[in-house]
Amino acid sequence: MRQVLIYVLRINTYFELNRRRNKFRRLFSFGSEFSISLFKKPFFKAAIEYASKRWQEIGFDYSVATISFDCDLQEDYEALPSVLDMLRRNKIKASFAIIGKWIEIYPDIHKKIIDEGHEIINHTYTHPNNKHFSPNRRMVNLPLQEKKKEITRFHEVCENLLKYSPIGYRAPHLGSSHGMEIYPVLKELGYKYSTSDIALRFGSLGAPLKINDIWEFPLSLSARDIFDTPTTSVVVRDKVVIEKEYYTDIEYLINASSKPFFFNIYCDPMDVIRMSGFENMLIKLRAQFRMITYEKLVTLLETTDGKN
Repeated sequence: MRQVLIYVLRINTYFELNRRRNKFRRLFSFGSEFSISLFKKPFFKAAIEYASKRWQEIGFDYSVATISFDCDLQEDYEALPSVLDMLRRNKIKASFAIIGKWIEIYPDIHKKIIDEGHEIINHTYTHPNNKHFSPNRRMVNLPLQEKKKEITRFHEVCENLLKYSPIGYRAPHLGSSHGMEIYPVLKELGYKYSTSDIALRFGSLGAPLKINDIWEFPLSLSARDIFDTPTTSVVVRDKVVIEKEYYTDIEYLINASSKPFFFNIYCDPMDVIRMSGFENMLIKLRAQFRMITYEKLVTLLETTDGKN
């Protein structure tokens, strides 16, 4: 039965990737969101077990967790010092998805991020549809040359102002604006990875995989909705779930596999500082996982195959 569930999920990802390559608006598959959601618990369990198997095949005999923060809004920058203090207290290194315009406005806080051993991810120059810088544009609707300009302009700003060369990319609005045409752009820049979508969009169902010589690190599935990922915004801004339910979602994911696996979670600084239990969750994560940046994960994947 588990093999059947995995087959349905992988067929779903096959159709999704082809939809993006060919820019179809919709493409029906047996593993549609509706049919999978009807049986989300067995599908979730099958996906985690399969991703764990793929993770071990890469060469890892231990679990790894990555945590990243999207710094999109002014409120995120007001919260950022507190987030950095929290990470420092718990000796955790994280990855920060940054917009180029914010680097121009606040270079010092970004230098601090780097100085404290964290990583900066290319999140484009203006983050199309960002209310501060680009409210009337959407990344998904831009011609490829405009998308490339957004990515390369960020890289130039980062190198010029911070003397730092990022090796990773995160699409604005994640999967809704991420397409296969981006990977050649990243390869041209010498980038090593993207982390721009959720696990159920890729055939590895959550384990790292390579696309056009670029590692993709899918965000982990949500137990509440396997077509999504656990996010802090649903607690603080959207108020879709209470804070306790968010942690239950995380714990369910952690406990879903008894074998080593890759756990990839992302948050927003402005939400984190308003969540009373977030630091306790970090403490639990650090006790159970080897917590590293994406940059460090790339090093493990490409130099040691995880056997370290």
